[in-house]
Amino acid sequence: MLLGLQSLTDVPFAIAQARAYNDWCADHIKEGQGRLFGAGALPPMHDADGVAAVADEIRRVAQMPGMVSVFARPNPTVDWKPFHLHDYDPVWRAADETGLPIAFHPFLAPDLPGACLGMRLAEFGVGPDGEPAMARVDDPQYASVQLANILFSQAIANPADVMASIAYITAGGVCERFPDAKFIFLEANGGWLVPWLERLDHHAEKFSWDVPWLKMKPSEYFRRQCWISFDPDESMLAFTANSPLCGADRIIWASDYPHPDAKFPGVTRELTEALEGLSPEQQRQITSESARALYGIG
Repeated sequence: MLLGLQSLTDVPFAIAQARAYNDWCADHIKEGQGRLFGAGALPPMHDADGVAAVADEIRRVAQMPGMVSVFARPNPTVDWKPFHLHDYDPVWRAADETGLPIAFHPFLAPDLPGACLGMRLAEFGVGPDGEPAMARVDDPQYASVQLANILFSQAIANPADVMASIAYITAGGVCERFPDAKFIFLEANGGWLVPWLERLDHHAEKFSWDVPWLKMKPSEYFRRQCWISFDPDESMLAFTANSPLCGADRIIWASDYPHPDAKFPGVTRELTEALEGLSPEQQRQITSESARALYGIG
């Protein structure tokens, strides 16, 4: 799986895989006659050399026609160091200078620093008696995938890792240092975004000595440089579109097809229902114009 590339320890092999996929994708989308667009895969960044390799691949993908973004996992991969530390600056600088958006897409595997590994979310499941239990390390099934459950691992880790990334990117000063970089936060729902930005703004004001680099509120950096993806059935979609902390122009949507939580057929009907009460302009922004502006399409 492409999201698994970033956890591989054979870095040269992972770099070769990322480059091969990106070359294939750029070639494949030519068949779409201007209707297909691609997102580039990124290799691991376990250390400074990996960070440099990721930055190089961002610059390479940015030169490929039809490739409109790259994707990475929202995990602090360099020895648990958060994204606002300068270790990652070559990556953000590459995004800033090329204008290629970086999309953070979480993954439930406990193979990188982050919520799933740190909170041991993948280590408990259902025992033989049907009751909650920790996984047995000698269980061949657990040993093969290191994942004893999906519900808790994905339900908790996805938004936790993305929320942390938003904090590091906005309050941590990444947006301040790299004002032309674009960041997308995917696959973690979005209904929590407004209260999360409110909390970050409040803490940035009350504990300003912890973020002396900030010249704006975290939410203002989000409004300037960030986008979030909603699932079409989220009840907070319209609320978030109406909030001045986000707005419809910072929302994109995804069906998540063909994953099991995608509703197919019927996804467009779900989206239509979620957009009820919004103005026609807001609806156009969420269904198309926000993505067109973000990716420079059309």
